[in-house]
Amino acid sequence: MKNIFTIIFIALVMILGTLACSSSGNSNTAQNNIKYEKIDVSDAPLKLQETIEQVKKKKGYIYYTENDSDYIYVAAGEKPTGGYTVEVLDLIENKNGKLTLTVRFTEPGKNDMVTQVITYPYALIRFKAIDKPVEVIDESNDKLPQLGQ
Repeated sequence: MKNIFTIIFIALVMILGTLACSSSGNSNTAQNNIKYEKIDVSDAPLKLQETIEQVKKKKGYIYYTENDSDYIYVAAGEKPTGGYTVEVLDLIENKNGKLTLTVRFTEPGKNDMVTQVITYPYALIRFKAIDKPVEVIDESNDKLPQLGQ
C-alpha cells in the first residue's frame, strides 16, 4: 500500500512539474515573426545611403521608412581589421506592438587570418512597412542606440 502512495505521489509531482514548465508565461511576450530580406547598402534608398555614410563609424542602428518599405541598418562601428560581422537573428513583433530586431556581433578569432584594413561591418534588412516602434538588441539583450537622429 505504501508503494502505491509513493508511485501516485511521484506521478503527481511529475505532472505538476511538467505543467509548470510548459506554462505560456507573460502574455505580453507573445510574438509574430516578421519576414524580411537582407540587402546591400547600394540597394537602399539614396537618402538612407547618405545617412549610413555619416554614421557608419558608430555602433548602433538606423530605422528608416520610404514608400511601403521599412529598413533597419545595424552597424558594429569602425573595426581595425576584417573578420567582424553583424548577423540578424530575428525580427519579431511583440504582443505589445513593438518590433524587436535581435542581432549577433562576432569578431575574428585570436589566430584567424584577417584583412588588415579598417572595416565597417553591418547588416541591412528591408521589410513591408509596419507603423510600430522599433528596438534593436544584441543576443545579450543589450539595447543598441539609434543613430542619425
